[in-house]
Amino acid sequence: MNVLIIGNEGDEKRFLNRFPAANPVKSQEIDPDTLIVVFDPSAIPSDLSLFELESPLFLEVSRSSLAQQLEGINPKNQLVAGFIGLPTFFERDIMEISLPDNSKDVGSVMDKLNCPYEVVADRTGLVTPRIVGMIINEAFFTIQDGTAGREDIDTAMKLGTNYPYGPFEWCDLIGTENVYYLLKSVFEDTGDPRYRPCELLKKEALIRS
Repeated sequence: MNVLIIGNEGDEKRFLNRFPAANPVKSQEIDPDTLIVVFDPSAIPSDLSLFELESPLFLEVSRSSLAQQLEGINPKNQLVAGFIGLPTFFERDIMEISLPDNSKDVGSVMDKLNCPYEVVADRTGLVTPRIVGMIINEAFFTIQDGTAGREDIDTAMKLGTNYPYGPFEWCDLIGTENVYYLLKSVFEDTGDPRYRPCELLKKEALIRS
């Protein structure tokens, strides 16, 4: 399947590792069957009007929902879907997808990618990233309060809950700044204090960003 990947070199590399059969193309080479995958909206070429095309379009939704990104836009004949492109979530066996219109046939695109998927509610951060983000946030509160150290927390969570990574290991893999901005965006979207980023997490994220 032809794919136009909009993002940085790392995004393109991760996409092709995840979907090795995909054929990356340039913006001048897209046709109605080309899947456009936007990891980073700031990297969209200035001469490319995404919503005047018939090509299926996937937008990254860890910082804003699909509905927020489509506000004032009505893509009539175009399949548009949301996905999470953050490290570890993008590589999962089953991909979470959000849709503005469930009648659109996202299944045909996912079949071409040979990718199992689950359609979830269109909210910033979707489902799994929100849960993992909260776990990491609570781990930062724990060390901020002086209750336990990072290695102890990682070990306890892996042994006690059978998580694949400890919270701080997971944070490093996702990217501390990505976890912070995910939680910040979800908190701003929901107003739910469970998602308010820990000050220690914020401090470390801003140092690294």
